[in-house]
Parts: sequence; structure tokens; C-alpha cells
Amino acid sequence: MSPPDELVSAHPEKIASLLERVHRNQLGEQGLRFLERLLRLLLSVVDLVDGRTHR
Repeated sequence: MSPPDELVSAHPEKIASLLERVHRNQLGEQGLRFLERLLRLLLSVVDLVDGRTHR
């Protein structure tokens, strides 16, 4: 598992490839790590938006 505060970047072609592997049920270890980082990024964005909404 990657550290929670690991810097995350998302490249559209990598995300599209990941989606294909998810649909084919062929993630593998690298795909799982990338999916984890994307979900952490999503959580960060949600927290940021939520924080701005409640100000």
C-alpha cells in the first residue's frame, strides 16, 4: 500500500487503460496501486470541495 500523503498525478491515458483492465478483471498489483492512488486523489478533492462548501 502507498503512503496516504503520496503525491498523486493522473494521466488520462493511464486512467483509460486502468478502466479497461477493471472491465476485463485484469488489474494486477500495479493496477491496484494506481487505483488506490486515484481513489486517494478523489478523496482529497472531495475533502477540499467539502471544506470550501462549509465555509
